[in-house]
Amino acid sequence: MRVQYDDSIIQDTAAEKAQDMAEVGVTMNAWEHRTKWYGEDEKTAKARARGLAKGKAPKGDDA
Repeated sequence: MRVQYDDSIIQDTAAEKAQDMAEVGVTMNAWEHRTKWYGEDEKTAKARARGLAKGKAPKGDDA
């Protein structure tokens, strides 16, 4: 379990995730999105982002 406190009383994670997804390719790289939302390390996230960009799931991915 992980608890994070911030200045907001209620955090709308769905809205935050949607905002981050909209920023992928503009101000955020796909691998950064994967590290933030899927908890992947940078190396794994970069490999999977490259695989998705090529239209295929990289080895070891269940998708």
